[in-house]
Amino acid sequence: MTPLFDIVTPVGPNDVEHIHKQTQYTRKNVVGYRNIYIITPLKDLQVEGCIVIHEGIFPFSLQTVAERTEPMNGTAGTYSSCSNSMRPSMFLEYWTPSW
Repeated sequence: MTPLFDIVTPVGPNDVEHIHKQTQYTRKNVVGYRNIYIITPLKDLQVEGCIVIHEGIFPFSLQTVAERTEPMNGTAGTYSSCSNSMRPSMFLEYWTPSW
């Protein structure tokens, strides 16, 4: 059976102390995933068995995400609420030609 999905986890500065344990449990308890991607503003983060991507490579900013998503309890400007409210179509809007 071919894996059908990837796992994407946003990691902010307050999450660093938990991400290694979290990915350990993810690998142990999630079946059938292809890759675990970590999106982070931290330049030196490395997590064994994961593909770490610096958020600066995306053609949009956290501010853009906040502007394009619905506020969640009035806190859409925070890292966690923005990352939790991102939707796949938002990425496609930026990566798909507009023709």
